[in-house]
Amino acid sequence: AAALKATAVTRAQDALAFADAQLAGRPHGTILGTEKVSAADIFLAALLGFGGFLGVATDGFANLKALGAKVAAVPAIAAALAREQEIG
Repeated sequence: AAALKATAVTRAQDALAFADAQLAGRPHGTILGTEKVSAADIFLAALLGFGGFLGVATDGFANLKALGAKVAAVPAIAAALAREQEIG
């Protein structure tokens, strides 16, 4: 089980590194290069958060973290995140 988890973590880190590198050249730091976030941006930001929850090291992904902050600043998402904190 430990070897399987290690493989999964490595693959997740590789995928996040790829996504982070792709965001580096995008205008506005979004997947589609638009000022507004898309569903793809929201999904990718959620994957970054989920990866951290699972123990995947996410410290080196500055572009993904910036995207996550942009996604979290969307009013409806900010309200949902605040409600999630209230619930626990």
